[in-house]
Amino acid sequence: MKRIVAGGFFLLSGVLLYLGVHLAAAMYLPHITGWSTPPGKYGTALRETGGYAANLFSILLMIGGSLILLIELYFPHAAATYKKALAERNREYEKKHNLRE
Repeated sequence: MKRIVAGGFFLLSGVLLYLGVHLAAAMYLPHITGWSTPPGKYGTALRETGGYAANLFSILLMIGGSLILLIELYFPHAAATYKKALAERNREYEKKHNLRE
């Protein structure tokens, strides 16, 4: 349960940081007078507001939080199903080969 809360916290923190960086760059867009084509106007605004590192960090937080939530919410059920199927196969094998006394 603690990992689910931590994953949700990371995901929410990443989303909020991304929104903050995006809003800061968007508010700075009208003040840009010149930009080059590869990064574009938004990329230039992001660079001038110092948001590249925060943007990358927010994306990493969102990916990390999503992975933690995915692992904690899906894999325990998959592991339990696998263990149950494995135990059933083991019983069938022991019964077929008379391994139980």
